[in-house]
Order: sequence, then C-alpha cells, then structure tokens
Amino acid sequence: MFRVLIAILAALALACLALPAWGQQQEPSQIYQRVTIYDVADGDTIDADLEVPRMDVIAQRREARQASLIRLREDYVQRVLTSVKKL
Repeated sequence: MFRVLIAILAALALACLALPAWGQQQEPSQIYQRVTIYDVADGDTIDADLEVPRMDVIAQRREARQASLIRLREDYVQRVLTSVKKL
C-alpha cells in the first residue's frame, strides 16, 4: 500500500513538473514587421473611392432618446416627516 502511494505521488510530481512546458507558446511561423511601408513611385496612380458615413443615419440616431431612469420621489418629504415622528 505504501509503495502504491509513493508511486502515485511520484507520478503527480512528474506531471506537475511537465505543466509549464505545456503552457509555453510556440514560436510563430511568420514574423511580420511592426510597420508596413508602401512606396508609391512617381507616375503610379491609385484609384480608390472615399467612403464617408451617411449623414442621414447619424441624424436619425439623435432622435432616438430614452426616458430618464431616475425618478423623483413625490412623497419624500412626507416620508421623512413620518419617520421623524416615529422616533
């Protein structure tokens, strides 16, 4: 029984020593540069469409407002006075 317990503890200790190796990240297969620079020589033309946000969508969004979640208590003063009277 004692030998079985020692064998189990040894197996657990060996497994705990191997855990950090499983957590290590692998090296990336490709390393990218931090900044990519595109050199456009003279005479090269770039055709592109400029995309801007649609203003009608932005204008409609402002109209969608919600009611305030804070409600004022209408009977606050009366409740304070009744609590003072109870003291």
